[in-house]
Amino acid sequence: MSRTVARQIQSRINEFVINNKWENEEILPYGATFAGKEQNVLRAALQNINGISRSVDNIALEEIDAMDKYDIDLLGMTEINIAMTLERRLQMATALQMRFTGARVVSSSMKSKSEGYLPGGTTTIVQGPLSGRVYCRGSDHMGRFSWMALRGTNGTGVIVITGYRVCQNKGTTAGTNTAYMREWAMLREEGHQNPDPRAMILRAISEVLTEWMNRGYHPLVMMDANSELNDTQMADFIREHDLCNLIATTNEESAPRTYQRSGRRLDYMLGDPHVKTAINKSGSLGSGDGVSLSDHTLQYVDFDCRKLFGVTETVPHATYEREFKLKDVKKKNRFLTELHRIYEHQNISERVNALATALMNRGPTPANIQ
Repeated sequence: MSRTVARQIQSRINEFVINNKWENEEILPYGATFAGKEQNVLRAALQNINGISRSVDNIALEEIDAMDKYDIDLLGMTEINIAMTLERRLQMATALQMRFTGARVVSSSMKSKSEGYLPGGTTTIVQGPLSGRVYCRGSDHMGRFSWMALRGTNGTGVIVITGYRVCQNKGTTAGTNTAYMREWAMLREEGHQNPDPRAMILRAISEVLTEWMNRGYHPLVMMDANSELNDTQMADFIREHDLCNLIATTNEESAPRTYQRSGRRLDYMLGDPHVKTAINKSGSLGSGDGVSLSDHTLQYVDFDCRKLFGVTETVPHATYEREFKLKDVKKKNRFLTELHRIYEHQNISERVNALATALMNRGPTPANIQ
């Protein structure tokens, strides 16, 4: 099956690319070994994948395979670089359900009529028993971030955010098809006369964090910040929500760069003191490893679920949240209309009948089972 990846090199500001030597220097693994995972542990990972894998009928199969391979429970992916239409969301949800015993996913992307490259975007996935903790999900309409609220005990929990902050500073000349210019144009349409996309994503994330932290939830922010943490805007954001660099503060050696073309660390997993105290181990993989063959390295943290959620059970006794209820007639009808369209487009009826005939005639052969 042919494979397409929605990738396109986006212009980068000079402060992130010091010189060409970085591209030829391997980034080595950092921190604790990724192999081996204890029981009752949530393994969270972040990677800028620089374009999600896709084919005509499937999406994210390579990333889902990697989640299984590396035993990742919670995955945040940035720069998926594609419009997440309803059909693609259903394809991904189906692929996750076929692979794992339970999964929840939420994606963010800008609206687009194009089927090809669309800069930016994020996806957040939780799989396995821990998916039962998902209480609520949401995404930013500009594609800047997606989020999940994972339920703990006594009304508390963890609010997980996966974000992509554009690399260009305010006033930088950028191509018309970059995430920066698209966000800038959308912000202008919304009434911001002189928008700063890098600052405004942090404000938007802060609104979500504040709402959930006021409910007793603890923040876990996974972000390609396209800056180091001493950047003024990032420093203010971290201070406002009492966040810390989870990977760097739980390992003795200095954390390495995360981007192959730069000498700086751009990708971070941030949390408050409660989240930090739940860490078992953390680190990052080296060049060429991770859920995607990307120019960014994968970051990960293993959390003790008992400390993170305040319980010994990994599965809460609660119902799944729902995208809509049956009594919501408008949403129900829109869903059914799109579902029927996909059903006809994929020739589901003909394919099921063909499979049933093949099973009757030849039995469960390897080809039929596949």
